[in-house]
Amino acid sequence: MKNIPKLLKQYQNDQMRLKLLSISDTEKRSVMKKTLNSDQPVPDDKEFIEAIFNKAEQALREQYLEKKDGKYCNGHPTAELQYDYIRDDAKVTIPESMGRIKLLIDNFSVPLKEKKELLVTLANQNPELVEKKLSKIRLELGDNNISQRQVTNRAKFYELLDNIDANKVNKLFKEISNLDIKEIWKEQKEFVFLKQIYIAATTYGENTSACIQGTWSQIINSISEISSKIVVQYDRHLEEEQKQETQKNVITKENIKLFMEGLANKLIQHVELHPELKETLEDFVVCIVDIDKPEEVTFEQQKILAEINKYFSENIKDALRNYNRNIPNRDEYGLIIEGLSEVEVMKRFVQEEDDQPQISTQSNIKDLNQPVKKSQNIYGKIGIGCSMVIGIAGIALGVAIAVHLEMLAVGIAVGVCCLAAAAIIYYCSKPSKSLEGSSVQELEPQLLGV
Repeated sequence: MKNIPKLLKQYQNDQMRLKLLSISDTEKRSVMKKTLNSDQPVPDDKEFIEAIFNKAEQALREQYLEKKDGKYCNGHPTAELQYDYIRDDAKVTIPESMGRIKLLIDNFSVPLKEKKELLVTLANQNPELVEKKLSKIRLELGDNNISQRQVTNRAKFYELLDNIDANKVNKLFKEISNLDIKEIWKEQKEFVFLKQIYIAATTYGENTSACIQGTWSQIINSISEISSKIVVQYDRHLEEEQKQETQKNVITKENIKLFMEGLANKLIQHVELHPELKETLEDFVVCIVDIDKPEEVTFEQQKILAEINKYFSENIKDALRNYNRNIPNRDEYGLIIEGLSEVEVMKRFVQEEDDQPQISTQSNIKDLNQPVKKSQNIYGKIGIGCSMVIGIAGIALGVAIAVHLEMLAVGIAVGVCCLAAAAIIYYCSKPSKSLEGSSVQELEPQLLGV
């Protein structure tokens, strides 16, 4: 990534570069939703990018890439995410994750569609340059009858570019702007990355960053903006992995997702008919039912377990047609119990229960001075008991990098796989062979000018 102050200066001193970012007021408000009050005016483009660059630079220097005596400080820079629970050393840090994004931007081949979009935007925003360069444009397109109006009109210019290859698009962009289209693309993707860092750094206000898992999530969110092609490749990869998972004869977290959704709905229906069990169901959602200690399982919890067993015996074959057991083994059963906390419909059910107004009566007034009930602190407990689930889900798109970069040099692909692994472990039940022997390279602060 370019030196941040240098990149900021380029945008501040080059109106053409700045306009090519095409930043809308809606986007500005979305990015700055924690720092810009609803009654405040939206900043202009220069003010906006200055705020993004300065906050991102500060967050990188003082928090995400903070160093002392040449070593990363404890906290965000050194916290490790376990991406393979079979290997103790299979971990990745925020600096390493940022390094993978930099690697992706530097080595990604710009799609022709995105090059054309940059060229069409350039022409639309700069009619005076199009007029000045019209003869060269006609020559490149092989049509002396092309008018300035056709080139500056987005729809018409797209038609003119319909059968034009990447080389001609590069030449036209250079001819009109005197800029290199690939460099402009890279700068824009670096800006996307810095926006996500800004969002992470202001998640809870001007000077309050997201937690470590939240920061990872924002970092990886930039992938979908860097290239939709990668997301498509990821979707295909995930679909194939899911097909392979359903062929297994053992239960994994991935291959019973649909089963878990059905189970959650069934349990909610059951407690609606038996309201006295609603709070008991919450015990399962906050992961406090320990099936390894049967002597501590309450009678009400046994009723919920009975419903789980009944649903399992009736429906597991629909999810895993090769599964050959009448009941799951201990590890599989644990996956089912723990998996309830990850099902969205179950989370919503518990939240709705927590939001129900409490009616003060003589019998419950005395409870007002008692400690908060477990259900009122439901997501605090989920955060403690299932924090790694949240972290892994947040960086799921990371696997897309590995899928894409397999087509590049082996050294690049191996490095990127480290970031992908956390997603792989979430979506698959086996360790990724492509991670063997990975050499992780971190994003150093000096590369950012911080």
